This record gives sequence, structure tokens and C-alpha cells, in this order.
Amino acid sequence: MEVANMLSNNAKFGEHRLCREAHKFMNKE
Repeated sequence: MEVANMLSNNAKFGEHRLCREAHKFMNKE
């Protein structure tokens, strides 16, 4: 169960990071 929680947390964190990177990229243009 802990592994599943870690995977879901990593997925959420990954999405959050992608969103932040996308905002940075959009702000540059």
C-alpha cells in the first residue's frame, strides 16, 4: 500500500512540476 501511495504522490508531484514548467515556458514567449 505504501508503494501505491508513493506512486500516486509522485504522479501528482510530476503533474505539478510540469504545470510550473509550462507556465515558465509560456511566460518567456
